[in-house]
Amino acid sequence: MSTVYFETQSATLKKELFYLILGVGMKNILSLFRGTRGTPPKDPSDPSETAEEPSRDVTLSVNDISSIATSVISTIHLEQRRRSRNRWLTFLAILGFIIGVMFLSSGKAPSNVRIDTEAFRVLPLGGASGVGHVAMIPILGDIEGDILGDPEFGNTTRYLHDALMLAEEHKQLSAVILYINSYGGDAVASAQGYRIIKEFRARTRIPVYAYVSSHAYSGGYYFALGANKIIIDPEASVGSIGVIIQYFNTAPLGKLFGIEDIEIATGELKACIGQWKKLSPACSVMLHREVNVAFYRFLRAVSDSRNIPFDVLLAESKRDDGRTNGSIFGSEDALANGLVDKVETLDELLVDIANEAHAKKPLKQIEFVRYDKKKELLERWSKETRTAFMKMFYDNSSSRSLLRAE
Repeated sequence: MSTVYFETQSATLKKELFYLILGVGMKNILSLFRGTRGTPPKDPSDPSETAEEPSRDVTLSVNDISSIATSVISTIHLEQRRRSRNRWLTFLAILGFIIGVMFLSSGKAPSNVRIDTEAFRVLPLGGASGVGHVAMIPILGDIEGDILGDPEFGNTTRYLHDALMLAEEHKQLSAVILYINSYGGDAVASAQGYRIIKEFRARTRIPVYAYVSSHAYSGGYYFALGANKIIIDPEASVGSIGVIIQYFNTAPLGKLFGIEDIEIATGELKACIGQWKKLSPACSVMLHREVNVAFYRFLRAVSDSRNIPFDVLLAESKRDDGRTNGSIFGSEDALANGLVDKVETLDELLVDIANEAHAKKPLKQIEFVRYDKKKELLERWSKETRTAFMKMFYDNSSSRSLLRAE
């Protein structure tokens, strides 16, 4: 009795050989032992077919088993290559679809941000007739965009502008609520949003209430400053008044490994920021100047809205206990420091607004309507995907784009 050992150099080959013996290979081996491989089925009515065949021993040589193993393993490899090729074809098809959607959908943009209006609360007031209308505009998440930019989903400034314009068209508009839950964002977009709110108030004489549901930090608080009154939820907080520029820098690591940015510019200040370059003193002075310009505008907005002298706010920005040094304040502290007007829940605010509107003009009821920005799923997805796709190839190193109110 002889024993044959198959030694392979690869664990994968052992696994494939194991599957061979248990699967396809076993079928072929058994058929060889029985001597029935490739033979047609027997006819019971034919005596010659029913005659018992003499038994015969079939012995498989090492070459036979090796041939079967090689054949099946080749088939397995061909199947793996076919599946791999199909996966690549599927991937390329999906990628082609994504690129097609991205660029075909970019041909024509809507002229305004699409806004859904839905009443979420109606309060009876007891008047004989008339329905008051209060527009609630949610300011959620990062503040980005530009008032004249594309009306895309993430353009907060354009959305605020278009929502206020839509609310202004309502003849029974009684008030506007800015429902704010934001950590801030782009410094320019935050300043533009503040101006848009102030201009709306001056143009329409409609009261605007900023309601802080959870947090209004930096640019989020900048938006709130544009309102007539700032109301804060008992559990919410505000503050982080300030401006920042930050970027990723690996200059010490580059010096260690001999990596550096090679730039040809018309002057030192033309190319200040780079991942692999140390910030020069001249560039540091320039960037500090830019931060201070944006910060002073922010302080003037705080001064005008909260009736606090600018010089006081500027001095407090350099004190550990100041209101403008980047600190955040809970609801009661914010009220005590003059950063908000009232601490109350949203339900309490809605009742207050309804009573104030009814006092000016008797109304039968008043409806509170959310003005939510909306985009069709495909349009929103394609725009955001296209933006992310382009950011993969362009390094945003402009100091202006890095200027944040957050």
